[in-house]
This record gives sequence, C-alpha cells and structure tokens, in this order.
Amino acid sequence: MILYREGLSSGYEIEMLSRMFFPVLTLAGERTPFPPPPQEDWLLVRAAPDGLSVVLSRGGTTLSERSPAVPMEEQELALARMLFRCAVKSGCVPLRWGVLTGVRPIKLFHRMAAQGLDDAQQAALMRERYLLDDAMISLAQEIRRSEQAMNDRSLPNSFSLYVSIPFCPQRCSYCSFVSQEVERMRELIGPYVEQLCGEIGEFGGIARDLGLTLQTVYFGGGTPTTLNARQLSSLFRAVEKSFDLSHLLEYTVEAGRPDTIDRERLLACKSAGVTRLSVNPQSMNDEVLAAVGRRHTAADIERAFELVRSIGFESVNMDLIAGLPGESVESFSCSLERVLALGPDNVTVHALTLKRASTLAQEQELYERREQVAAMVDHARKRVRAAGLAPYYLYRQKNTIGSLDNTGYALSGKEGFYNVFIMDETHTIFAAGAGAVTKLRAPRGDTIERIYNYKFPSEYLANYAALKERKERVKRFYETHQQTEKLHYSDV
Repeated sequence: MILYREGLSSGYEIEMLSRMFFPVLTLAGERTPFPPPPQEDWLLVRAAPDGLSVVLSRGGTTLSERSPAVPMEEQELALARMLFRCAVKSGCVPLRWGVLTGVRPIKLFHRMAAQGLDDAQQAALMRERYLLDDAMISLAQEIRRSEQAMNDRSLPNSFSLYVSIPFCPQRCSYCSFVSQEVERMRELIGPYVEQLCGEIGEFGGIARDLGLTLQTVYFGGGTPTTLNARQLSSLFRAVEKSFDLSHLLEYTVEAGRPDTIDRERLLACKSAGVTRLSVNPQSMNDEVLAAVGRRHTAADIERAFELVRSIGFESVNMDLIAGLPGESVESFSCSLERVLALGPDNVTVHALTLKRASTLAQEQELYERREQVAAMVDHARKRVRAAGLAPYYLYRQKNTIGSLDNTGYALSGKEGFYNVFIMDETHTIFAAGAGAVTKLRAPRGDTIERIYNYKFPSEYLANYAALKERKERVKRFYETHQQTEKLHYSDV
C-alpha cells in the first residue's frame, strides 16, 4: 500500500492508523507518481480549503469519502474516521480500538471521568469520536476504575524507582529491548553493577534533597536475575542505603526466564524485601520456545515457579504472548491452562508486537494472523476472568498485530502498582542504568519531562559523567513546577 498525504499539518496519526490496517506501507515521496501503476494499492488522504477527502484503491476497487472543511485541530481526527470507514468497506477487519493510535488509551477515560462524564457519556463519546468497539469501551472503563483506586494510593511528592539490568542469557526473536547476551558482555557486568550502585545513590541524594517519597521499586531488563546473587545483593543494598523504604507499596524483580532462577538468587531477593516476582514463560509450548530463542522448556518454567512459591513472595506474575510463530489458538489455550494451573497472582497477556529492533519484524507474514491472535486474546480475557483474575491495567504498542493490546490481570489485592504508575504517568519515575528513561512529572499539573540515559552498557559506563550533569535537570524541574494545580490527566 502506498500512502499519499496532501495538505495535512502533521500526518503522523494518519500514518500510524494506515499502518494498523496496512502493515506493509510505503510513504509516497515527492517523486512518487500519482496514481501509481494499476497493480499497486494506494491510499490518498487530503486536506484542502474546500474540504477533506480519503480515496482508497485496493484490489482493483476504489472507495472514497469526502466531507466539508473542519477546524485545523479536528482535521486529522476527521480524516482518520474517514480512512477507518474506507478501510473496513474494502474488507479490512475493524480495529477494536478504533482510530486511537496512542499507547495509553485508559488516560482518555481518566480525563473524561475527571470532567464529570458518566459511563454512558464516556461510551457515546468514544464510540462516535474515536470509533471504539463497545467491548473495548467496557474493558477500558473497568480498568480505569481499578487504576484510579491504585492511583489514589500515590502520595504527594511520591515517586518510583526503575533499575535497568540490560542482560539476558540469549536474545529472544520478539525482543526489542536494549538487552545484551550475557556471554558477550560478561566482562562489563561487574563494572556495570558498580556504576549502577553509584547512580542509585545519586538518585537517593536527589530524593532526600527534594523531600520525595519512594513508593515502588522495579528491577527490569533484560533479565535482572541474569546477575548472580552477590551482584543482585549489591544493588539491593544500594537501594536500601539510598532510600527510605518505609512507604513502599511494592518491590518487584523480573526473574523472567527459568534458566536464571535458583534458590540463591531468590533468597537474595527475599532478604532484600522484594515482594513481587515475575516469571515470564511467554509460551508453554516447547517448540515455540525453541523457535523464539529460549533455551528452556515448559517443565523448567513449572519447576522455577514452584521454587519461587516455596520462598514465599507475596505476589508472582507470569506473562504470555499471543501470536508467537508456531503458536496456534489451541496451543496458546494449552499454554494458558498450564500457567493458570500454577496459580499465579498476576497474568499479563501481550499481543505480539513486531518491533523494528526485533528479528521477528522481518516476518511480515505474521501480520496475516490477525484473526488468530485476536482469538487468542479473546479466549484469554474469558478464561483468566473465570480463574478469578480481573483486568487492572492496559497499554498498547506500535506495530502490534491487529492493533490489539497488552492487558494485566490480577487477583484482588495483588495488582502491580508500578505497572499502573508508569502507564498512567501518575508520578515521577527515577530510572537508573543503561537504556533507562527518567520521567519527571510535576507534583501538580500534567507536565512531563524525560531524561535519557545512554542506551548500551558500554556507552553508559564510558559517558557516565555526562549523565550526572543531566540529573541537574531534576532539581530544576521541581523548583519550576510547584504544587499549585489540581492533578489532572492529559490526552493520549
């Protein structure tokens, strides 16, 4: 599909929506002829003084919509609705999230609730303005209520701490994170842990100076348990030494893969006060695990989970991905049953996303499995609920098959606070380590500012002095944004 855009002030949302319908999309350049050769499919989106128009030529059939001119701020949304209708008429499966392209659709529902709109008014607005499916509206409203109850636990001037461990035993084919294979990076791990302890200490000093209250800690990656017990304990001690942990709601470590889970590491986590652990199988199908580059079996996952339970963590999460290569609806259902049989407190179901940085991004035929992936997600929604877990947070990603979502489910009282705080941008997140992004949120108001660390461990170590200078922005940010406005939510 070739996309032609004319007269648009931005065109970004139109491009993102077009890619959701037509993943193999080419943006027309200045020299791209219009119309293209008859065998090519094309899409024209035009804004002109006399009105808006969308023309879609697909499979030899041409469809079009036209409308009068609208105010500039409404232009792209109006064109998106027209594009949506043309695509569906041409045979495309309707997108459940309508024309929304952002990663945080629940924030729109938070904003509507803050403005006093009841559920019926919210539904009408999202159905008419953004073309959302009724099932997604109901799901979003349920999750908004759950998230709001958790956001209400966020204290004034509170923050969370994210610690990045960008190492894994092997890189999975679906992965787009900044993650390095441990065998290739082994000589960097010791210096990395030492420098990371130093950065944690610096954030601790900033938090004390600003009078901030730490509420959640999250070790992510990569696979944090790639580190050995001694290295993990060094980081845990740095956190304990640098921060007041008396107000913690949650302390999470992503254990991730069973080939990094052993008693010594788990005891190090437990003694440090870790309350929540993630054991992430992604699939319980051995053939699928091998195909995506995981060197373990489903039986290994089950043994690791039982070991985690025997140590006595308060909450255990497990992740599954719907749509991995070789996974059928039936085998995904079997994976889900094996996970639920273990009795996890949280289950997160991700629709497969073909990120550019992942090797799977080259396998465009995976996009043709939209209906299969949607069936997996639908089955999971029903089956996980039947097991007593309710949806409590949700986010979306670019290039997700079928424009679906990632949804977290939990037993009552076992929800993951950090997941909600990061997705709702509830409060500041201090992020330490390679590839980490500190996100500053004004104590009142919706101002967000980001501070980026260097992406790769070698860069992080070599350029750390520059990172220290960037952290001066934290204090300036808090000095600038005083507590003068009631907290409210911004658009997605």
